[in-house]
Amino acid sequence: MVRALCTSLLAASLCAAAAAWPAAAATWPADGASGVARDAQPYTDAAALQLIGPLGLPVPGVLRRSRGELRFDSAAALTPCTRYRLLAAGATRHFTTACSSWQPPQRLDTARHAREPAYTARGAQVAAADDAAWVVWSQLDHGRDAVELARYEPDTDAWSAPHPLDAGTADAVLPTLAAGDGAVWAAWSQAVHGRDAIDVLRIDADGGAPRRVDRGGDLRGDATDVQLGVASGVVALAWQQRAQGHGAIGVALRQHGRWMPARRLDRGAMGAYAPALAVAADGTVFVAWQQGRGAAAAIDAACFTHGRWSAPRRIGARGDAHAVTLAALPDGGVAAAWVRGGHLEWRRLDAALRGAAPQRLSAAPAARPALAVDVAGNLTLVWQQGVARSRIVARRFDAAWSHWSAPRQLDAPDLRGAGSAVLGVDASGDVACAWYQDGPQGLQIEAARYDASSGRWSPAQQLSDPRSTVQAVLPALAVDAAGSVTVVWQQFNDWRDIVMSRRLP
Repeated sequence: MVRALCTSLLAASLCAAAAAWPAAAATWPADGASGVARDAQPYTDAAALQLIGPLGLPVPGVLRRSRGELRFDSAAALTPCTRYRLLAAGATRHFTTACSSWQPPQRLDTARHAREPAYTARGAQVAAADDAAWVVWSQLDHGRDAVELARYEPDTDAWSAPHPLDAGTADAVLPTLAAGDGAVWAAWSQAVHGRDAIDVLRIDADGGAPRRVDRGGDLRGDATDVQLGVASGVVALAWQQRAQGHGAIGVALRQHGRWMPARRLDRGAMGAYAPALAVAADGTVFVAWQQGRGAAAAIDAACFTHGRWSAPRRIGARGDAHAVTLAALPDGGVAAAWVRGGHLEWRRLDAALRGAAPQRLSAAPAARPALAVDVAGNLTLVWQQGVARSRIVARRFDAAWSHWSAPRQLDAPDLRGAGSAVLGVDASGDVACAWYQDGPQGLQIEAARYDASSGRWSPAQQLSDPRSTVQAVLPALAVDAAGSVTVVWQQFNDWRDIVMSRRLP
C-alpha cells in the first residue's frame, strides 16, 4: 500500500513514506480539497524534501525520519487558501490548502447597554500577534469617554468581555494598537488639566499604569492623532500637537527598556499635521507628515537610526500634498505614498530618506491611500478614487521587477460609493483589504483578498450584517502570523454606535 503525502491546517505537517513507490500509484486530488492525502513521487534522501511557500521561500520547520517515513513539521500553521510547492528528489508537486470561511459577526462592546445612547462606542482599532487579537475603542461610559479593550482567545475561540485601559480620570479618545516583539501596546489621547495628552500602556503585561509621553521641548498644546509602532525592541509614537501657535509633530521612543524624552520633529512656522509612522525590522523609525496647508503643503519626513533623529527632509513637493502613508521595507528603507494636487504619488527611500523622484500612480481625484508590504518587499497600495461615485482601487508593486501593476477596482461596481480602505498582509504575501460601501442596505463593510500564489484578487464580500445595521463604517484590519484576518468596525444599531468584529481563521 502506498503511504500518502498528508497536509493538515491544524498540525501543519507533511508526511510521506521513504520507500520506493510505483510510478502509476502517484495521484493528486484536486486543489482546494481539505484534509486529504496526496501522493508524491518516491525519494530516499531526507534533504530532498522541501516545502516552498507562495513567495518562493522555504517554509521553516523540522524534518524527522521514523519507521521508514519522513515527516515535515512546519514552524507555523499553513496559510489557508494558499498554493504551496513540494520538492521531493527532483519532482515538483503543488497543492492548495483549504479556504476558510468568515465566521459570523460578533459584537465586542457591552451588550447590556445596547439600547442606551449614552454608551455609544467608536474608533475601533485592532492588532494581531501569533494567533490572538486585541481590539480597542473609545466608549462613553458614566459621563466620560473611556478606552475599552477586548481580546480574542484562540484557546476558547471567543472574545473576552471588554474592560477599561485608561487612567479613568477624564475623557480618553482615539486609541491605537501595535503588536511586536512578543508584546502589545496601546496609546490614546487623554484629557489632563484641560488639554489632551498622550498616554501609552503595554496591555499584555501584568499590572502597570499608563505612561504619559507628550511632554518635551516646546510641545505645549493639545496632543492628538497618535500613531504607534513596535519592532526590534523599539516602541515609537508620533502625534500632532500645538507648539508656538500652530501644529507640530511630537515623537517619543522607548529603547532598551527606557523611555526617551518627547521631542518635536518638524521645523519652521508653517505648521505640521497628520503624522504617519513605520518601524522597520531593525528598529529604524520613520515619521512623515504634512508640512503647511493648501497650495503650500508639502510632505516632510525624519528617521531615527543609530540612536538619533535625523533633520527633517522634504520627500514630497509643495502643492496641496497630504494624506501620507508609510510602509517599512525589508531592506531597511521605507515606501511612502501621498496625495498631491489630487493625484497619488509615491517614493521608495533608503534609511537616510534618499531615493528616486516621486512617481505619479493615479489620476485625480484620489484620496486616503493605504500601504502594506510583505516579507519579500512587494507592496500593495489602495486608495479611494472618484467623486460622484468613489471606488476602491489597488495596485501591486513587484519588488523583483520594480514594476507597478495596472489599477484594479476592488469594490463591487454595482454598488454606490466606497471609502476608508485598510490593509493587512500575512507571512505568505496574501493581502486582505476592507472598506465601507454604500448599497441597498446603507453603508456596509466589504472585504477582498489578494492571493499571492495566483496573483488574483477575490470578489468583494460583505462582512457586516445588513439586517442589524444601515451604517457600518471605519473598518480596521489585522492579520496574524498564521494568516487569520480580524476586521473590526463601528456600526449603528438603531440606538447607538457599537463595535463589531468578524474573523477569517
